[in-house]
Amino acid sequence: MVKNGDNGDIACDGDHRYKEDAALMRQLNLNAYRYSIAWPRMQPNGTGSVNQKGLDHYKRVTDAILEANVRPLVTLYHWDIPQALVDKGGWANRDMVAWVPGPPCDCRHETPPARGCLPTLRRA
Repeated sequence: MVKNGDNGDIACDGDHRYKEDAALMRQLNLNAYRYSIAWPRMQPNGTGSVNQKGLDHYKRVTDAILEANVRPLVTLYHWDIPQALVDKGGWANRDMVAWVPGPPCDCRHETPPARGCLPTLRRA
């Protein structure tokens, strides 16, 4: 039993508190911030068209970070893949190699790479 029935469902809530986070980054004089773009949010089905609401969210996050004079360092893959691709075997499926470029290619003109920073892929 956890005190007060608390859990980690919300955690630090960066999805909703990114403006406050950016203000803290400015106060701390940080010069860079690495964050991840969730592939399942961008392409819920793993391939195909981009979820515009997801793209708009990351644009707002990036804008807040840039407005704080902090350089965004974006991770385009951080161990989260859409469930539809997991259901097809995930990394055990050889076709996965062809699926991975989807998010970076689809969002590269809308998110930080078009604004002067290089995205990364996160691995172990």
